[in-house]
Amino acid sequence: MSENLVLELSMQFAIDIVNLCENLKGKNALVNQLLRSGTSIGANIHEANYASSRADFIAKMQIALRECHETEYWLKLFVKTNIISEDIYQKLSNNGGKIRRILIASINTTKENSKKTDPSLVFFSFVMCPFFYYLFYVKSGMANTKAKGIHIGRPQMTKDDNISRSFL
Repeated sequence: MSENLVLELSMQFAIDIVNLCENLKGKNALVNQLLRSGTSIGANIHEANYASSRADFIAKMQIALRECHETEYWLKLFVKTNIISEDIYQKLSNNGGKIRRILIASINTTKENSKKTDPSLVFFSFVMCPFFYYLFYVKSGMANTKAKGIHIGRPQMTKDDNISRSFL
């Protein structure tokens, strides 16, 4: 198999769903629902591979997981109403179950890895923040303003000020 097993499995699953839906006559609304949910799984997994962040990846994989659950619902309905045979249901249900388990594991692993500290944040907080502090606060001369009695920010009120405190 290739490096992205879940993408290959979802592609084959979508092909099986398309072929099944082409052979079903009548009940167009139900067939359309199965077709949409069954093919959406792979589309969302494919889209997750190009996510802009971990959160985006997790969101897309969760959508694929929801579509997987919806497809299982439609397959159960089809077998209980004798639209498809038990054999077809078992094959598609087993393949959908494999995809579902991989999606759950992938989502959980990504969430766990997201909780670990990002090395770039460690670099920024311990290396770059002191640098920026030095650059903007010390080099600009603002570090000496408090020592010289210069206050930057909101003016301080004294007892001698005749300004009404309601304006502050």
